[in-house]
Amino acid sequence: MNKADGNLHTWLGDVLNDGDLHTWLSDALKQRMSRRLKNGLGKAICLATKTARATGDDNSIAICGGACNADIPHDYDIYQLGTQLSLSDVLSDVQSDKCFTVLSRSRNALTVCYSGKVLQFCTYTKPTLSELVESFDFAHIQAGVQLHIQPDCNTVDIHNVEFTPDYMKAHISDTTWFTGSDYPLSSIMRVCKYKERGVFGDKSWRLAMLQAFVAAAIRGFKDYDDFKDQLAAIDLFITDDGNEVYTAYKQLAEHGFVTVLHDGEDDGFENPLDAR
Repeated sequence: MNKADGNLHTWLGDVLNDGDLHTWLSDALKQRMSRRLKNGLGKAICLATKTARATGDDNSIAICGGACNADIPHDYDIYQLGTQLSLSDVLSDVQSDKCFTVLSRSRNALTVCYSGKVLQFCTYTKPTLSELVESFDFAHIQAGVQLHIQPDCNTVDIHNVEFTPDYMKAHISDTTWFTGSDYPLSSIMRVCKYKERGVFGDKSWRLAMLQAFVAAAIRGFKDYDDFKDQLAAIDLFITDDGNEVYTAYKQLAEHGFVTVLHDGEDDGFENPLDAR
């Protein structure tokens, strides 16, 4: 079976009793993503990150998450390791090339289309690829490939492949679970997305929803900006709703979920909508 074809659950079912599963899966992911890079994806990433990479290095870009799993990815999530990806730099590069179409921009991501492929450039970052994939909030997406990009954009290779033990277990059992998150409020919303896509086995989404909710409650929120940042992590553009978002924040504050608001004391934040 060609490792670049089919879904990961099928792959793993074929090799559970055949050799080193970790090595096999690493090779499978490398083969799959290498084929996609040669099919126009690599050139698109190279062109869009030309300015951003000038301040980093040619091994700093990674593709992570669901795109490593899907037979036909909906989109590709792209990160810069070690430093936050400059969306302004990416926007400048894509706007100078007529092959790109800008689809949307939020505070945390820029989404573009290139020859039918949807690429989402994300500001979220960690120092290394292993730290990045380990920080993802659901087991089945804890994988990524680090790229080596030649300056001429003609060659984009796989420099490194990383995935977690939970990632292997999730695809062996054909399900997923909540693994913790820096942005648990957005993880609650992702539970809904993965449930609709049939990622969860049986009714396990209920436990994932509860765990993400508890994580969000324990974390709380520092202030209004922190609350909006938690919402923006999933890029549903909820923070564009103004009054509704601020009302939700105040309700949480009144019930003790905002660390700088206690017993009705104001945190000093003025609703920017009042000035309109």
